Amino acid sequence: MAEYDTISKQLIRIYPQDLIRLALGREDVEIEVEEVFDPELLKVETRRVDSLIRVRIDGKETLVHIEFQTTDSADMALRMASYIIRLIEQYGLPVC
Repeated sequence: MAEYDTISKQLIRIYPQDLIRLALGREDVEIEVEEVFDPELLKVETRRVDSLIRVRIDGKETLVHIEFQTTDSADMALRMASYIIRLIEQYGLPVC
């Protein structure tokens, strides 16, 4: 599969507008490419959630994640999204 990744990454560098139109399913949009990034995402960071409970809801195994927040935090929605993604990756279960 790595050979397809290499080819795909090269194609996105050469034909970004065409592949974006294909991905969006829209031929009618004007696209101005400002930058094609190196897609490697590196982040080494340990995060602890306040609570995580494995339950069955209507017979389906699920994780319930609860964060306790005593002050207003502008980045809370982004932090919660990050937690949810990491929990799904680690446990392979949906998160409520």
